[in-house]
Amino acid sequence: MIEVEKKFRPSPDELARLLTGAELISRKENNDVFFDTLDFQLSKKWSWLRDRNGSMELKVAVHMPQDGALCQSFTEYEDDALIRAQIGLPASDVPLRNQLIAAGYQPFAELHTERTQYRDGIFHIDVDHTTAHNFVYDVVEIEIMVDENGDIHAAERDIMAFAESRGLKTGHVNGKVLEYIEQKNPAQFQVLVETGYQPES
Repeated sequence: MIEVEKKFRPSPDELARLLTGAELISRKENNDVFFDTLDFQLSKKWSWLRDRNGSMELKVAVHMPQDGALCQSFTEYEDDALIRAQIGLPASDVPLRNQLIAAGYQPFAELHTERTQYRDGIFHIDVDHTTAHNFVYDVVEIEIMVDENGDIHAAERDIMAFAESRGLKTGHVNGKVLEYIEQKNPAQFQVLVETGYQPES
């Protein structure tokens, strides 16, 4: 499955309007540790590798922003063997996190997120409050899941139309990881800018 998503930072009134009629699905807390190499090999490929609550996950971008996409799209891997294959590590009985450290991967962010999830028809809405050392960030994500042969561009249009119908501003908004990198690690952020992740501000 491919996750098509768009980030927003609504005002309290805009958030209330967005959630009117939406169904509350869950409340959870996520503890994420993000990994990359010292020369940011994953960041250059728009891939986010994280340990979420003790389980490894990898999100790989389907396309780049300069492709004219309205939203971001990711394929997500949660199986250790598939993650190894995606990032070029050999099969191993060693725990994946240990193997990553041995291969030169290092943590670059540790984020704690309080997430409230809603559903409104085909749309999933995540309301996140994220904290780390000297870092606080609130962001809302609207997403649609499509299969690998699905119409990503149609999903993007649906998300944008839904957001606009709720009066949300549809300009660029950093996700929590990108915001953390921009604030805390200028060298890594510059790598993302150079690969088209976000125009320089």
